[in-house]
Amino acid sequence: MASLLQKTGILLLLLAASIFAKAQSNADTLFAQAYGSRLLLTHTVEAGEKLPQIGRRYHIAPETLAAENGIAFAPALAGGVEIRIPLGTTNLTDSFSAGDRPIYFRCTGRENFVLLAGSLGWNFRNLQALNPGLKQYCTGGNLVLLGYLRKNGGWPDEVIPEMDAPQPTDRPDTARAADSFPENPPPVPVHTAEAAFNAALESGIPMVEQTGPVSFFAGGSAEVYYAFHNTAAHGTILRLRNPANGRVVYAKVIGRVPGTKIFYKALAGVSDNARQALGCLGDARLWCEITYAGY
Repeated sequence: MASLLQKTGILLLLLAASIFAKAQSNADTLFAQAYGSRLLLTHTVEAGEKLPQIGRRYHIAPETLAAENGIAFAPALAGGVEIRIPLGTTNLTDSFSAGDRPIYFRCTGRENFVLLAGSLGWNFRNLQALNPGLKQYCTGGNLVLLGYLRKNGGWPDEVIPEMDAPQPTDRPDTARAADSFPENPPPVPVHTAEAAFNAALESGIPMVEQTGPVSFFAGGSAEVYYAFHNTAAHGTILRLRNPANGRVVYAKVIGRVPGTKIFYKALAGVSDNARQALGCLGDARLWCEITYAGY
């Protein structure tokens, strides 16, 4: 019996060594890191890089990158800065095709891969299919194949326009822009978030009304509010009202509410620059009335 266990252990070590050698030999291999209950990539910014360029490389919207890293759109980022790249079904696939870049994670022995698979938007069986024999808890030092980065980060240019600095507007400051201003504007007017919300309201689209706690996260800019929400579609405008003082802001949904501590039981997340506009002074959360179009 002991001999059988020893042979099994040797085989597992050889398998791990084989995977490690394969990963190390591939210059395009990426390694993810654990941040709480999530798995993320990191990218070191090259001088002059912009969020849309990085977004295309990793197949992820620049709004998501901005919110994840607490930075605003800018003509160029400072070189040498390290930013986090969220992983999920948007930019990660479990089906290999020529040119795909594998993404590995080195276990510490403390990770729960059932939870980590959920953070990627997958079922644990997806990871088991990529790593036969993978258990819920992995032995420290072992490499786990998470999947493959979608080829060339092929996010369409029309989804991630090159961003320029916000332009002056004659509209009052209470009307916040939902979208950043592209360098080559489309041949349609750029509506503010408030105008977009009112247009949906007037069109007769059924509105969803909710009341509950909202958490704040670092992100946004002087002209843009962003939001996380679990049921509103990506790009939807949320109307958030503080019932204590009647103040209102309009925020663009850029993704689902992250499963991190600051968002525990929060109905939504809103970029921190909306805090003052809502009249929230120092509190981590604010009770809000939320309205959005239920497309």
